[in-house]
Amino acid sequence: MILSVLFCAKAYAYDTVSGFDQTWCPDWDGGDREFYGYGPHVTGTVSLRLNSTRTRLYVEVYAEWDETAGDGTHATLEVEKTILTEAAGFSSIWINGQWKSVSSTTMVDQYAINYIDTDTTVDQFSPGKSWLSTVDIMGDTVDNDVGYNNSPGCNNIPTDSHIRIVVPTLYYILN
Repeated sequence: MILSVLFCAKAYAYDTVSGFDQTWCPDWDGGDREFYGYGPHVTGTVSLRLNSTRTRLYVEVYAEWDETAGDGTHATLEVEKTILTEAAGFSSIWINGQWKSVSSTTMVDQYAINYIDTDTTVDQFSPGKSWLSTVDIMGDTVDNDVGYNNSPGCNNIPTDSHIRIVVPTLYYILN
């Protein structure tokens, strides 16, 4: 659906793409899989990006879970999720209340993660960005934290460390 909007006497023909709600679990890569109340310290980024030809819009998530004491349980997540591919290429994307030209960049916007988990509940963040409405992170849990029953991936979301992001409808202009 093509829509037109008038901004400061300049008309833009824009389109939309539906958002998504996605959860991922990190890969275990050190320690005994259990944080035992020692954090974890969670760091990383959630980025809205374009490929080098600016024809693919995607979200890139990178995060690390580091036990703050104990045996050094560590987990890493690095994923991409394509939102939309357009052969014509993207010209502008509606970001935080204004059109952002993306004709010379691949990094559209980014949200940084840096906190120490202090309990066994999901921590909810509202980034205040038009393209990212929610970031939920589970660090320490009541069971094995990284890889339920010593197996990789998300086997049981409530009892595995994980990150969930919610991306709302996005607005964009093509070349």
